[in-house]
Amino acid sequence: MNRLNVVLICLSLAIIMAKIATDPLLVPRTLALAYVIDFIYIVIFMLLLLLVLFIVQLAVVARDTKMKVAFMAAAILISCLFISQISFSPDDEMVISYFAYQSLAAGQNPYTQNYATALSPALNALAERPTFMLNGSIVGTYTYPALYLLVQIPFFAMFPFSQPNLAHLVMPAQYMEFFALFLLAYYLLASERKNQMPTYSAIMLVCLAALTFSSVILLLMLTLIVLLFTDIGRKWTWLILGIMASLQQELWVLVVLFIAFELWADWKRGLALGLNIAIVFIAMNGIFIAMNPYAFFHSFLSVTTLQPDSISILGSVLLLLGTPLVVLSILFLSTTILLAICVRYIGCRAYLPLLSAVPYLFIAHATPIYYILPFAAFALVS
Repeated sequence: MNRLNVVLICLSLAIIMAKIATDPLLVPRTLALAYVIDFIYIVIFMLLLLLVLFIVQLAVVARDTKMKVAFMAAAILISCLFISQISFSPDDEMVISYFAYQSLAAGQNPYTQNYATALSPALNALAERPTFMLNGSIVGTYTYPALYLLVQIPFFAMFPFSQPNLAHLVMPAQYMEFFALFLLAYYLLASERKNQMPTYSAIMLVCLAALTFSSVILLLMLTLIVLLFTDIGRKWTWLILGIMASLQQELWVLVVLFIAFELWADWKRGLALGLNIAIVFIAMNGIFIAMNPYAFFHSFLSVTTLQPDSISILGSVLLLLGTPLVVLSILFLSTTILLAICVRYIGCRAYLPLLSAVPYLFIAHATPIYYILPFAAFALVS
């Protein structure tokens, strides 16, 4: 397992380097500096993780409840102190989410709004670039399930909107809370694994996943995946998968694989799982579906109209060969269906997070976290 983790680390670093190298905002003379800065961040964050996970491990082995609480509080406090020093860079997803919050607060349906006009000056002030569509326009609509926005509303409501507040107050506050939740999920996992610390390679992969500071929701996504492999997750699988489906589309492939895994084991149990996940999804998104079903479901199709911007291995090669974008979308869906069939022959659920990264090899618009997040989750829970 350690050897596989090392391979995943090498792939992750190669993907990150490829993404930095293709950044249009960097010129050749600053490319080496960008690599050095990322390397420094990796080393520092790795040391932080080793420290806080060791403290959480002390909480696991402590026999006294007060000591357990004290160790967990210490791990969370150290994490918060470190996070308060991080320089966050809000991307267009973060800014659009804030605009969606403003629409919701004004009684408007965020799925029917276009924020492109307000988005451009906001991103210019942040020195960030927008995501472009095939027709040359920028993505200015909210394109995520409702929970992606709902979990951020308390943080948006705490501070008045400004570019500095978004970067220096809202995102650090989110990161602190989501990182604390990750530590609690890890505590549950470690408590059930005979107090074993994760391997260094697993901690390295978690470090690489956690370093994506532009989208702090990723920490919450990792937390939910880890929680699936605890006793709580095994008891409430339907609820956690329903929350995952309502949080971010990247998790949909993993949700499908879990349903397929249960279907092959016991088709009645699998159908019940799928039905319960659908109920949770409707409960969390139902009001927006009822407002405008077309706007809600059409928002998720925008990914098929994005300009190619790929660091995916197979996707990049296919694009260079002139493969139409619609073919890449078909390959993505076909691969997901094929994996759902193949999980019949996989006897361990721990491999499902890793398999969920495979379909993203074919998409035309990929970011490093599409792969690094599943790698990190697999390394932790295996």
